[in-house]
Amino acid sequence: MSDLNSCTGRWRLALLALATLSPGFVLASTGDGLARPESGYYADVRVHFAFDDMAAVRLFDGNDFRSEMKWEYAEIETLLANSGATALDRLFFEHSPESLELLKKNGEARRGITLPDLNNWYTVVMPNEDSARELASQLSSSPFIRYAALTPIPVPNAVDISPTTPNYMSFQDYQDAAGYGVGIASAWAETNGTGVGVSIMHHEGGWVTDHEDTDMVYTGGGNSSDSGWWNHGTACVSILAAPNNGYGVTGLAYGADQMLSRGFWDNGSPNTWIACQGYLEVGDVISASWGYGGSLPSGYNCSCNPGQAGGQPAESDQADFDAIQTITANGYIVLNSASNGCVPMDNALYNGKYNLNVRDSGALIIGAIDPGGAPACFTNYGSRVDAHAWGSAVYSSGYGDLFTGGGDDRQYYTSGFGGTSAACPIVSGAVATLQAVYKQRNGGAVLDPWELRSLLRSTGTPQTSQAGTKPISNMPDLAELLVAIGGGGPDVTPPSISHTPIVSSGFTGPFPVSTTITDPSGVNSVVLHYSVNGGGYNALGMAAQGGNVWLASIPAQTAGNSVDYYITASDGAAPPNAATSPTWSFTVLSSSSGIVLLTPSTSAKSSGSEWQAALTSAGYSGTIMNVDDLSGIVLGSNVDAVIVLLGIYSNNFVLPAGSSMASELADFINSGGNVYMEGGDCWAYDPGSSGGADFNSLFGVTGLADGSGDLSTANGQGLLGGSYAYTGENAWIDRLGAAGATLLFTNSAAGYNCGYYQNGARTTACTSFELAGLANFDTIVQTLFGPALFDVLGAASDTTPPTVALNCLGTEWYAENPQVSATASDASGIASVTLRWQINGGPQQSAAMTPQGGDNYSGTLAGASFGSSVSYVVDAVDASANSNSATSNSCGTTIVAPANLVYSPSSASGEALPGASDAVPVSLQNTGGQSLDWNVSVTQDPFPSVAHSTRIHAPARLSKGQQDTRPGQRPSNSGGPDAGGYSWIDSDEVGGPAVSFNDISSTGTPVSLSDDQLAGPYSLGFSMEYYGTSYSEVYVCSNGFLSFSSTTAGYVNQLIPDGANPDGVIAPFWDDLNPASGGTVYVQQVGATFVAQWSAVDHYGNSDNYTFQ
Repeated sequence: MSDLNSCTGRWRLALLALATLSPGFVLASTGDGLARPESGYYADVRVHFAFDDMAAVRLFDGNDFRSEMKWEYAEIETLLANSGATALDRLFFEHSPESLELLKKNGEARRGITLPDLNNWYTVVMPNEDSARELASQLSSSPFIRYAALTPIPVPNAVDISPTTPNYMSFQDYQDAAGYGVGIASAWAETNGTGVGVSIMHHEGGWVTDHEDTDMVYTGGGNSSDSGWWNHGTACVSILAAPNNGYGVTGLAYGADQMLSRGFWDNGSPNTWIACQGYLEVGDVISASWGYGGSLPSGYNCSCNPGQAGGQPAESDQADFDAIQTITANGYIVLNSASNGCVPMDNALYNGKYNLNVRDSGALIIGAIDPGGAPACFTNYGSRVDAHAWGSAVYSSGYGDLFTGGGDDRQYYTSGFGGTSAACPIVSGAVATLQAVYKQRNGGAVLDPWELRSLLRSTGTPQTSQAGTKPISNMPDLAELLVAIGGGGPDVTPPSISHTPIVSSGFTGPFPVSTTITDPSGVNSVVLHYSVNGGGYNALGMAAQGGNVWLASIPAQTAGNSVDYYITASDGAAPPNAATSPTWSFTVLSSSSGIVLLTPSTSAKSSGSEWQAALTSAGYSGTIMNVDDLSGIVLGSNVDAVIVLLGIYSNNFVLPAGSSMASELADFINSGGNVYMEGGDCWAYDPGSSGGADFNSLFGVTGLADGSGDLSTANGQGLLGGSYAYTGENAWIDRLGAAGATLLFTNSAAGYNCGYYQNGARTTACTSFELAGLANFDTIVQTLFGPALFDVLGAASDTTPPTVALNCLGTEWYAENPQVSATASDASGIASVTLRWQINGGPQQSAAMTPQGGDNYSGTLAGASFGSSVSYVVDAVDASANSNSATSNSCGTTIVAPANLVYSPSSASGEALPGASDAVPVSLQNTGGQSLDWNVSVTQDPFPSVAHSTRIHAPARLSKGQQDTRPGQRPSNSGGPDAGGYSWIDSDEVGGPAVSFNDISSTGTPVSLSDDQLAGPYSLGFSMEYYGTSYSEVYVCSNGFLSFSSTTAGYVNQLIPDGANPDGVIAPFWDDLNPASGGTVYVQQVGATFVAQWSAVDHYGNSDNYTFQ
């Protein structure tokens, strides 16, 4: 045996390029029934093998195996050299040894287990399957080798169960609530519940990568040109994450961050598992709906799906198992279909391969159920199966038997996708949405594969039968799973309401009411309710101001009025939660009103006289107090507003930090008073040198040093035309709505500490320089400030009442608690509209009417029941300082019970031949108070254009004479109604029609028919409505049916109706019949009856014959 440090005498493999194979060279399959692809990884016959993990074995120079144990592997090298192998490589050649070692290290640390060494896996290309089997056997007998086998070819796990139906998204019933589907609506109602924050990788053999109903990103790896593969992959991807775009189908996790795909044809499936995780983050999902061929234990069969008998999931191959175990240990979620091989996975034949106590890849294995919830006849089953889902009648993209888009495979859809191939993406999509919600609830943390397995097995909808003999676990129930993961569930917490109450003062309003509302589900509506002097409550919708703040204003009040008010809020939960605040009260004190001008005594020109002149010219009639401090003035009892004047630089007025004057102003602002401040120097010229601590939170402006302030976003009214031209400054004035505001006037130059801020009832804005320094300040204040600002103090008197009109319901109304509408308008705006009503002359009731947009309002006459008389009017109050009011016209209405038709029977029908009649007794009675006009009409009930059909299997594409061996389903003796409203019942059922066999074999006309032949048309002798179309003639087919419109004689029965010919069909016994072999078909028309009779007609290919008409 040679020295490890020398390559002398070492065997070297001759590497043959795949191009040396002829383009048409195709090898036989490895026993799985599939042809080997012509190119790529699986075009070669391969053996993959793994060295025992006692040592890390690495390949040098293409043929030299070495390990850190310094063991010699010459016998393996010799075995390979003599085998006829044409190429040798690392099995996971797509990934560097270092990256695989890192996966192993991280996975072992995460799971606390020993993972296989993926660098110990190798693949060798062999000339044929016989030599490959011999090599695998020889390698398996070596003590250095822990596994060796022919490389299997992947098999799609699709089974075509359900036929087509002419609808798409509404038929994705596997998404329905528990008991029928996975309950996806519960996930979609959650934040991120459509899959946001999670990516999905589809490990597959092919796709239509540009299908119209997918946002899939193809990452390479080989895309099969075989239509079976690309239809299969397209179907799976659409179930997982087809976009919610209003057409086609909608994926369970349509909001997933990415829908990726990776093929396995270029580098083999084991390599592809590792490649998939490279595109994902921990917690993301890999879904694979394929497996490998295999065998069944003795005494077992798979009669319903013999072509895939013995098929097994991907982890049945040890190389795939090792790859899957490595990536799941690293936190990636793998789901794989259990396969459609009828395999009892716990059987001793499989040597514990599917016993989780012996061997656990970490993958979630998915079985399939039939429409009744029992294990599908083909599904693999056993303790290894973690969950199940639908295995038939699954609507998806692909295949084109539902819709073909004119033959464009980018528009193919099917209603018949099935097998564990369909079940796997259903569960994968559910898992992706569950992971997304868990991740959102837990700050980015994710569920690992074993936590998900435990959740799937402990929750969900059980199989309906055979749990002891064919266990396939549960179908996911997302409603239950979302509760099980904790941290979520329905929001039952009402909103939180925070408000600083209004205090009693001489202030007459309007009274801004600001509240902060918080709720995890968001806030839908907030309403302010107020009552004056113990009267009825008025309701005002509060407006969102941003930052959870809501605002409304109680209209101005006269001195002596007492006001009670409270706030209600509802959140965005389903159903919504509501909260009601405590009731607060305040009184408008009787005192003379006034405005305080706080003027700096050190100013060269105080500007107080200019402000007094401006207020007077604006129409203010209250007392104006010009003072240099607040001594002896109780703010709130007799003050409409305080205006703090700045003065002229360099004698600017500054409120002392923490002074009683600053605190008193802050308290006045918080109690609802208006404060107007000219110039930031008053309180926050420089940080820490003023009363900023008292006012920063009120105005939202932080004191800034000279040179750093800026106002680039102020919006308001410019002070244009001023005589003082200072190019570095702009002029702004702003206020909050017609109800008034607290303003800050401050310098607007970039070099000054200017800012703009709006918070509830307070707004910070800017003006130009010190106003008193402007030569024409008097004019500016009087002509601009007056109309723009001081009308909010009630100076501009609006004495015109609003216009209000009530829309009467009429003298009678036929519903209880009716809605009424009114219109109200006023130049000053409308503060409130109230509906007042009396029922049967009783106590007066009132309620605020709800704005409906524009001048329109609506309200409810609550308590107005049948038999009562109600009178009602509407009051409107405008938004002016005077709170002008008006009352509408009055209305009166009697509430009358509506007409109520009582009839029996609930339905009636009759049958009559042409020229005959039939009497049908019907009882009609009006039990209501309203007059009832009625009529009865008799119409012929036409057939609809489309009807649903009973179905269990897809239309079988059988060759002539081939038997359909699939088990059938006995049709119901009665049923309906179908989509067109029609029901059916057999003649031998109670209530069924009376039918007698009218043998026409001796009187009818023989029809000359051979095999698969159609004759006619024959006149019916009358017109007949069938599926909305009138017919008077018919074709007769040898295969047991009549057709009104087709000349096609199909020998395989199809749906009625179908998108393809024959259509317009009556099929008493549609099958492959052959009158040429024996029997005769007759027709006869007698009066209003047409009879077609098949007498002793042979079945094609056997000796059975049938008679029917």
